[in-house]
Amino acid sequence: SRRTRSPRTFTMLKRPTGNKEDSIVAAPKDSSLEQLLVEAFAVIENRFQRLDRDGAGVVMWKVLEQQLALAGFDDGDALKNVWKRVDPGGNGYLDFSEFLCLLFLWANVGSYTNFFEEEINCKVVSEAFVAMESNWAKYDLNQSRKLDREELTKFITTELPAIASISVPIIETTCAEGKEISFPRFMHMLYICMSKMEGNRVPGKYASPIGVAKEEYKKQQASKAKGAESPTWKFLRSAFKVLETDFARFDQSGDNYIDYSELSMGVPQRAGFERFQILSRLEHKFKLVDVDKSHAVDFFEFLYLGFLMTQEGCYSDLVEESEGQAMVMRAFVDIHSYYIKCDANQSKRLEIEDVESFSNMQFGEIPERLHQLFKENSYVSSQSKGAPVVDIMRFMKMLYLLTCEDGRYVQTKALKPGYDDKKHLIQKQGETAAIQRPPRISPVVNAKFQKSKKLGEGGQGAVYLGTYESQKVAGKVMFGKVTKEVMEDLENEVELFMKLDHPNCHYMLGAKLVADAEGPLLLTEVCDEGSLFDLYAKKQKKFDPDTALRIAKECAMGLEHLHSIGYMHRDVKSLNVFMASGYVAKVADFGMATTKPTCSDACGTVQWMAPEVLANFYHPGSTPYDKRCDVYSYGIMLWEIYHCSCPFAETGLDQMQIARAVNKNGIRPRMKDSIIRPIKDLISLCWAKRVASRPSFSEIIMTLNKIGE
Repeated sequence: SRRTRSPRTFTMLKRPTGNKEDSIVAAPKDSSLEQLLVEAFAVIENRFQRLDRDGAGVVMWKVLEQQLALAGFDDGDALKNVWKRVDPGGNGYLDFSEFLCLLFLWANVGSYTNFFEEEINCKVVSEAFVAMESNWAKYDLNQSRKLDREELTKFITTELPAIASISVPIIETTCAEGKEISFPRFMHMLYICMSKMEGNRVPGKYASPIGVAKEEYKKQQASKAKGAESPTWKFLRSAFKVLETDFARFDQSGDNYIDYSELSMGVPQRAGFERFQILSRLEHKFKLVDVDKSHAVDFFEFLYLGFLMTQEGCYSDLVEESEGQAMVMRAFVDIHSYYIKCDANQSKRLEIEDVESFSNMQFGEIPERLHQLFKENSYVSSQSKGAPVVDIMRFMKMLYLLTCEDGRYVQTKALKPGYDDKKHLIQKQGETAAIQRPPRISPVVNAKFQKSKKLGEGGQGAVYLGTYESQKVAGKVMFGKVTKEVMEDLENEVELFMKLDHPNCHYMLGAKLVADAEGPLLLTEVCDEGSLFDLYAKKQKKFDPDTALRIAKECAMGLEHLHSIGYMHRDVKSLNVFMASGYVAKVADFGMATTKPTCSDACGTVQWMAPEVLANFYHPGSTPYDKRCDVYSYGIMLWEIYHCSCPFAETGLDQMQIARAVNKNGIRPRMKDSIIRPIKDLISLCWAKRVASRPSFSEIIMTLNKIGE
């Protein structure tokens, strides 16, 4: 039986399940089954493609879990149970045919609104699965829960006559003579058929009868080529060559290693929160790889780092401009699948017999060099009872050395220099001189803004560096047609912006709030150093004690001014503090600010959200909060200033896991022993669970002044 549960959504934390401009809306031309299936498969393929970020034909477990959580689904156990049903091998990914099965089962787990934003898409997908299931039962005459060729042909000719002719070769390929197919294969067969219909909207990118994720394996089984001529060998070699090129692009000095700052600076300039997620994950994974604490990786460590990043995201999170990101992603997925499949003892390590099994299965033989490579790269683990083994990192290294005997990094060994902690230190940045503000601009004319480099973007618009009548400015422009709701948000933001006149608050130069053909335009001062977050997370800058204290005080003064004019910020975080020339801190991004004395909606970004705000995430409207939530968020940010690290990155938890841990267990980022006691005490007071224990910003400034004496 199939039931539908109502969705759980959280207004302020709910994020789109993909770029809305890239999604499609179902629009059946009539009430026929053909049209229902065509539109449903078009919508489903589009959704899968947006989850398949590298175009490798797979959706990773962690990516789906995070997307569903952001869409309001937080029943982790239910998700794990349904995932195990469609991924029984524990590979950690789904191909398109498996994704179809998961969506079919989803009606018993959650709501299709967890996957699709448009109500019509949810309706069409739900009705399509019901129709496929009912017709399956109708034509399963012997109730075997499978359909043979005759039953499939009868179903198509009776219910889907428009595709009767094109379905013949597809049925023959999908269902061998004298065999029967299961319901999952039946759904995927219908997807292939619909993609062949003339004038349909189903691209059919995932129309392999056996599922894209299994295609290479089947090719190998059918191929008589062995060793270096086998399909798997050739594929892995090609993927490793892409990885060589990507590594060399980072390693411009040619010394065969990449330091962390080179990697972090190469992270794609995505929208703020997405950039934070990538850099936080990179910080955590890099520490797992950087076992010698050199803050640098050689080629083989880079392979392992890439693998770890793709397990919870995609390869393009690490290398945006790769010429073969889909191939690399596919290779990491396949290597992991081989590794799991050949791990006979389920010890997460491979013995020589396991490696031989892999080689016979994928290469059709055991190459002469295999045993020598295993001997050179294996180690004895306490869990392997004295037998030499290789872990996933050493296994990948073996595969590279085996398939790329002429590889660029076969004979080289990186000589890593010692880490110079002072290289990125910002020091001698004490009190800064007051900067005179330029006059405000009125009226603002779109044609006078000459934009250049994009500084960042959000869900509704982008910010560009540019000039306005020769004056250097940052201009915010909106995407597409501006709705009434967006215009109201802009008007509220500008109203607050124009009230702010403090050296530690981002300054608005002028705004045009007219939804004409050119659209609204907001002009602000330029903060040359970017955000406080990018300063430490991307550029890897660190602050000496005097500079850290000054920046902490400037942030507090900006927030004190905001509170003094009756506003609560509600999204205080390092991404929303901009750094002007001389590393002057300016509190920014007032899109969530309000004059209400109390609120009860889950608003902000999880890593910086106070427990009383997070409570409304799980029980909407249950817990009122006031401006002291900003003090909690400031406490997290104060921790960032003194640690120059992403909050909670050391835990390896994703956003929703952090939310649960803060809400239920009261966890906080771990403080280093090197931080002086007065700062530790102030941080602890700011992020105290008991709201009444938190100081005001006036009190925080007084404390910081005393520390600086």
